[in-house]
Amino acid sequence: MVKAPAGHTVKIADTFAEMFPLWAGRVLITADNEKWALTAAEVATGFATSVIMAPAEAGIEGLVPKEKTPDGRVGALIQIYNRSRFELKTQMMLRIGQCIMTCPTTAAFDALPSAKRKMKVGRSL
Repeated sequence: MVKAPAGHTVKIADTFAEMFPLWAGRVLITADNEKWALTAAEVATGFATSVIMAPAEAGIEGLVPKEKTPDGRVGALIQIYNRSRFELKTQMMLRIGQCIMTCPTTAAFDALPSAKRKMKVGRSL
């Protein structure tokens, strides 16, 4: 039993969890307004529920205020994962090229600037 900060008690069943070694990509999407940033983020992370059967696993990390983006516009951070770095690059190219760059007013930025390995996705679009 675990007591949540709000005072509710939650019963946690100690069963199992699955974990896979994955390659990660992180993209900052900016746009003229929150609507377009989130639209691009939602479309780019679609059909990415699990690496078990989907071509990637992806999700929206959160919103970024315009004061913290490279172009001074509101942004949304997304993460994309895959078991293969080559397939991750393909998925990032497809999702950035077909889902983000086709959404009005958007731009995409590398949100893992200190990564040990770079996929050079932008050059491949």
